[in-house]
Formats: sequence, C-alpha cells, structure tokens
Amino acid sequence: NQLRQFIPSIRPVNEQKFVQFGRRFDRGDRCFITLADGVPCHFTWIRMHGVMSISSADKSFSLESDQAWIFDCRTNENYRGLSIYPYVISVISDELLKNGKTSVMIDATRGNSASVKGILKAGFSPVKQIWRWGRIKWSKELK
Repeated sequence: NQLRQFIPSIRPVNEQKFVQFGRRFDRGDRCFITLADGVPCHFTWIRMHGVMSISSADKSFSLESDQAWIFDCRTNENYRGLSIYPYVISVISDELLKNGKTSVMIDATRGNSASVKGILKAGFSPVKQIWRWGRIKWSKELK
C-alpha cells in the first residue's frame, strides 16, 4: 500500500507499526501525507468517530458524531522549522469544521514545545490537562 511507500521517508517504521496503521484504517481513521516537491515530509492521522485512547495518559475519550481528533503527527527532520505541521493541522481542522464537525481536538505534552507552538499557531486553544505529567488536550471549535 502507499503507506509503505511514503511513511519510511518521514520516519523509520517497523512491521508492527504498519500492522497498527492497518488497524487504524480498519477503524475508519484517515492518514494525510504531505509532499514537498514530491517528497513525503509529514503525516497526520485523524479519528472521526469511536474512542480516542491516549495510552501514555491512560485515558480514553468517546468522540461525539460532530467531533474529530488529530493524532500521531510527524514531520521529517529535514523539513522541521518550515511550519509544515501547523499548516497541515490548520488546513485539516478547518476542512473538518467546514464539513460538519463542530470540534476538532489534538493533544500534546506540555514539554513538547515545538508541538505546542504549532498547535497554537494552527488556532487551537487549550481545553484541559488530561494527566498529571502535563499532557494537554487542545480544541478548535466551529465559530
């Protein structure tokens, strides 16, 4: 499949991760891959329904039909610092909000300053701390 072609250009992935990706597709998740001059440089996953589990926080959130969750985003090291991440999550969240979702969520650890900066730049607002070590849930709402 195309993931096997594109994902390794963005980050190293073992076979177990590809199996996990397959389960995500089976669940209805979507993966968006960004190209720069034809080179895969970023991927972002979206969950549109069901339960969003954050294993590192030992938390789960049931998504309502008008909600989506952005997760597992990665930019190739050679393309960091070019604002690809905030651009991609902004475009995706805006499209989701235009097409029926009223809330798009994303989470990051407070200590991941690059992710937090990108999330803020993309127009998300912090909603709540979801575990004691500083993982924060962010939301972008329909206005």
